[in-house]
Amino acid sequence: MSNVSGESRHSPLGLILLISSVTLLVCVGMSMLYSTSVPVFGNRYLINQMIFLGIGVSLAFFLRHYDYRVLCRHAKWLALAVSLLLAYLAFANFLAKGLHQPGLAHKLPLVHEIKGAYRWIDLKVCSIQPSEFAKLALVLVLAEYFHRHAKFMDECSCGKYGFFHDYRHNLIWASIKRLFRKREATTSIGGHQATLMPGFLAPSIIVGIICMLIVAGGSLSVTLMTGLTVVAVFFVAGVRLRYFFWIGLVGVTFVGGLLMISQNRLNRVLFFTNPEAHQQDNGYQLWHSLLAIGSGGPTGLGFTESRMKIDYLPECHTDFIIAITAEELGFVAVAGIISCYFVLVLATLIIGARSRDFRGQLLCVGLGAGICCHALLNLAFVSGSMPTTGVTVPLISYGGSSLIATFIAIGLLLSVDRQSALARKEEEEPAKDNNTMTRSIPVQKELLATSSGRIPVLPKPDADKIERLKG
Repeated sequence: MSNVSGESRHSPLGLILLISSVTLLVCVGMSMLYSTSVPVFGNRYLINQMIFLGIGVSLAFFLRHYDYRVLCRHAKWLALAVSLLLAYLAFANFLAKGLHQPGLAHKLPLVHEIKGAYRWIDLKVCSIQPSEFAKLALVLVLAEYFHRHAKFMDECSCGKYGFFHDYRHNLIWASIKRLFRKREATTSIGGHQATLMPGFLAPSIIVGIICMLIVAGGSLSVTLMTGLTVVAVFFVAGVRLRYFFWIGLVGVTFVGGLLMISQNRLNRVLFFTNPEAHQQDNGYQLWHSLLAIGSGGPTGLGFTESRMKIDYLPECHTDFIIAITAEELGFVAVAGIISCYFVLVLATLIIGARSRDFRGQLLCVGLGAGICCHALLNLAFVSGSMPTTGVTVPLISYGGSSLIATFIAIGLLLSVDRQSALARKEEEEPAKDNNTMTRSIPVQKELLATSSGRIPVLPKPDADKIERLKG
């Protein structure tokens, strides 16, 4: 007799952690946006963010009821559309900075320039940043690609040691075990030459094209986040460890070359170690960010009591909103925000661990890594641990593209969780039916014998029991 164990039932832990952490981060974000923008800019930014929040929540609710597997199968068209928009913005950036013809770039339709950067598409009612959606498209494409080419991946990651067979065997742990496992001389499909193109070069070419388009549009920071997200997906998917050396080599060479040809980027790298000495030029933002963080102390100066947000710290409602949070609410609040991001990433891994297919697992890992990289990079440059760059804080900073893209990722996570729950329910129902059929077999045999005209054989009565009843 087979029965359904309690472990097979779908646990809502990942869903609860995801919704709780997102709700807390959104509440903190709206509160701090009110504090940083209303005294300086009025209600405009706050109202816009509330509209973006409504759009993002609606998309997340829609995607929750949409099968993510269908979206993964058609993700190549989404990646193509995003690539065309990125190529268009790269052309505008080339006209403005390569040919020194900003007038021509401004005449291009739909191109929106902010502080010399051509990263936005102007839709009249709002502007969108295609690079924010490029990360989502890449994660979807890679999840589908590695799902279809799983035989070329490392078996320790995507095979019997992964959590596709049993969610108790965690895919992350299985991937870490690859670092200490002895490598066999050959693989079941022909070794190194057989896995090089489908297992590494083909997805790397796709990633390289989109990253080059993002860089050509002038956004090195988004390129770094995209690259880190892709590396996480590659590692968990089971790309051969020997290939990561080439990924690191190409990445370091690529970033170093971009720094050498851009004096502004090079100055940020050279001056961030001593922002006080350059507080009037390249270290201005970082120095005032450190002053804001230091003046807050453990508990802060009080909500809306920041001094740096008035004429001192630029972009205090976007890139440096965490610095103002530390000044007003203190280190305790920032530690709570970091904990919320940790819980959010943990929720993505729990949801991925209970996914019933490899594509859902990789999708959760990629989306979680993208959110984590966004938050960590912002916290790093705000605290002076790395050069300043234009990276927002997910769910907290002002920005329509970032907020909507993050909620699309959350909607995809909810879709994976819902499809996993439906799959487990379908697995449990046949087991219950089998139990019912097993218990009904003796009764069916007795009814069949009666209907065929044969008298069923009754058990022999117990003579001792009959005598006791008579007595």
